[in-house]
This record gives sequence, structure tokens and C-alpha cells, in this order.
Amino acid sequence: MKISLNNKPQFTGQYVTDGIVKRTDNPLFPYERVSVVELDVDNKHDYHLLKKLNKNWKESQFSNVIYKDAKRIRRTYDVSENHKFYVITTQNGGYEKMCVDDILAQAEIGQEKNSNVVWLEYLQVKPECMYDKKNSLYKNVGTAFTNFIKEQFVGKKIVLCPTHSAIDFYYKQGFDASSYDEGTMSYQA
Repeated sequence: MKISLNNKPQFTGQYVTDGIVKRTDNPLFPYERVSVVELDVDNKHDYHLLKKLNKNWKESQFSNVIYKDAKRIRRTYDVSENHKFYVITTQNGGYEKMCVDDILAQAEIGQEKNSNVVWLEYLQVKPECMYDKKNSLYKNVGTAFTNFIKEQFVGKKIVLCPTHSAIDFYYKQGFDASSYDEGTMSYQA
């Protein structure tokens, strides 16, 4: 029996866990459950979701880089690289076709094989949900994601290269200046 190498299983956004964000429009119920979903860039729906986020979040700092990395990995699948793409969404179920308007954050995580180090390559919160936006409907979205990676990668060192404006945020999340490499911060999960 001959098996075609072109027959790849089609995975779609896979629910990973729940998170909690603060919702500013309801003082009686100020917290909302959100879902952390892992995307598969080989899946056309997941890939196009990242493309739409890039288009819709034009003023964001990292959305374009996340999309370009997904595009490169999709085209040149390199098994030596282990990159995962995640989103935080208010959507509950139906992750095979996610709604771009429900996405609150996206992130890319990289890990070398046989390494105890996980790189938070990029974390981008939806521009209107960023912590410096006064009238944002959702707050603590970045915190929800950092809580997720701390739980997801227990026993690993999480390393990142923060932008200048994000250093205080990561200090508040428990990350410290890292001896791993100059300009990095890390957290031992």
C-alpha cells in the first residue's frame, strides 16, 4: 500500500484552556471567561485568521511579524523550528472558523528541540484593548496570556525581548532582567 505524503491531516484552532479578563462595562460581573486557542498555520482557516488580524490591527506593533512568521513557516516547513501560534478569544466553541472580531490577543512562541527555554517571540494585544487605552472594554488581556504560558510551560524558562514600553508590564508579571542574554527578561515557570 502506497501512502501519499501530500495527505496531511487538517487541524484547526485547538482549544487549550480558559483564561480570565476584566470587562469594564459590567460592575456586577467584572470578569469574563476567554479561551486560549492554538492555531495551525497549515490550516487555511487559521492561516487566514492571522492574515485578517494583520490587516485589521494595522497600528499594532507585532501583528505583521506574527503573520509573516506564520507565512514563512507555512511555506518552508522546517522541522527544526517549533513555533506555536495562539490567540485569546471571547468565542466559546466553533474554533474551526474563528471570528476575527472576537480575538483579544495573538502570540507566537518558539522553542528549540531538547531545550528548557521557551521564547515568547511576540505578544500582541488587540490595539483597542491595550493597557494604555482608557475606554477599553477588556482589560488584563496580556496578563491572561502570561498566566497561560506560565501554566503551559511549567519547568521551562520563559524568555522574551520586551519593547521599552512593555518592560514594566513584564516586571508586574514576575519576569526579571535575564542573565540569558542582554536585553532579555525571563521567568522560571
